[in-house]
Amino acid sequence: MSTARPRHRDGAFPRAVALTVALVAGLVLAAAASLTSSLGSIGATGSHARAVAAPAQGSPERSVETLLRALGDGDVERACTVTAPDGLPMRSERALSRCQHALGRMLDGLDPRLLRSYRHIDVHGAVISGDSATVEPRHLADAPVAVGNATFVLVQVGGAWFVVV
Repeated sequence: MSTARPRHRDGAFPRAVALTVALVAGLVLAAAASLTSSLGSIGATGSHARAVAAPAQGSPERSVETLLRALGDGDVERACTVTAPDGLPMRSERALSRCQHALGRMLDGLDPRLLRSYRHIDVHGAVISGDSATVEPRHLADAPVAVGNATFVLVQVGGAWFVVV
């Protein structure tokens, strides 16, 4: 019997690291979605309530880029302003503040190198149907594996596009 250590294929370690990074990124996005869905319409005052901080009128592509780049910069305020829990933008300062606090806590535990990679994601195209849109993996460029496999659903409210989480 030999006591020699088994040899690993070239690239086995980087693949394991990449899978771990992808898993962590996926968990962050899932946790953000879960968090913001529980905060979404807190404080809404009816169907005429406006979003607390709406993104500039633009496109679905810009809203997804804003969300991901804000996460990459650690800018939880900006990230929360482009989300629409349950398809509705946040309608109170309290909901926005809770989103920012919780998202900030989540980001604190992540590898800064992974988050920095979100800064370079570009979105090229979206499938738009009326006041809803979908950004599919094929529309993402320069995205880490976990984000590169994500599909983003958006709604248009008051001329601004929000990412449904």
